Amino acid sequence: MEAGVSTGKRILVVDDDPTISLMLREFLSKRGYQVMTAIDGLDALSQIKSTKFDLVLLDIIMPNMDGIQVLQAIQDVPGCKNLPVMMMTGENLRGTITYTLKLNIRDYIHKPVSLPDLLAKVNAFFGVKI
Repeated sequence: MEAGVSTGKRILVVDDDPTISLMLREFLSKRGYQVMTAIDGLDALSQIKSTKFDLVLLDIIMPNMDGIQVLQAIQDVPGCKNLPVMMMTGENLRGTITYTLKLNIRDYIHKPVSLPDLLAKVNAFFGVKI
């Protein structure tokens, strides 16, 4: 896929670090994805209830409502039980990984985020050929 070619796929990036959110939004947008950002779990749930997303990139460690709580809450949003989620974390959370795999996450993205690796995972998920 060439840079700037629209895939029509909507991605929600949820991270309490505005620098990471902006970086991911700009990077993925330039590669044809429609990207929105949420600053925390409550913002993410609000957007998920009002907008159809094809994928959520969800940070685990956030204040107020962590990524695990958001993931569980997504399961209760009508029509979103199977919303694909990739979790992002810089922590070594073996027990958390096992638990979230039971909640049907699609993949893990380790922080600091490698943009080429992120793009490869997102493109592979959507079946986009580079």
